[in-house]
Amino acid sequence: MGTRDWRLLSVGSHATTIRQHESVNYWLCLFRPDTWNRFRKHGARTIGFLERHERRVRQIIPGDILICYVVKSMSWCGAFEVTRPVFNDASPIFEDGIDPYRLRLMLSPLAVLSLDEGISVNELWNDLSRTRNADRNRQGWAYRARLVTSPLPIDIADGKTLVAALVARATSIPVLENMPSRMICGSDA
Repeated sequence: MGTRDWRLLSVGSHATTIRQHESVNYWLCLFRPDTWNRFRKHGARTIGFLERHERRVRQIIPGDILICYVVKSMSWCGAFEVTRPVFNDASPIFEDGIDPYRLRLMLSPLAVLSLDEGISVNELWNDLSRTRNADRNRQGWAYRARLVTSPLPIDIADGKTLVAALVARATSIPVLENMPSRMICGSDA
């Protein structure tokens, strides 16, 4: 990624862009730790889904917001605005060789965190409708919280809560020079 400084642009200007969309939809996108790291390594501008999820992926339109949850690390790590409708591309991003995540969307980052910086699911447990009523001490809570497949729609209030928390976390962490650990509001000037 070279010497890019990923702390970017004003949160306020992007918030205005989001408000201009009359019906913003929020979507859950799941990653494994390895696919999250590859996604970030490739610039965090293109997300991919398996073809078996095509019906849901085609419902995602430019202006919608994707909220990224990393399984195994159990953390919220990113928020993105979709900038281009779905297209098919098998070039390797998430897997070597022919990438199975070939239904792709172009994105503009709102906030991107490393796995170490991500927001633990426990930090927002009581703030989100999808987790609030799930017993986190009971096996299978992730299924009840619908954190096992993607893309899935996210409640608007939950989406706003997650975007606000992710942007707040991204803006509160100092950026070391030449370390592209987080992005805020989508440009790499």
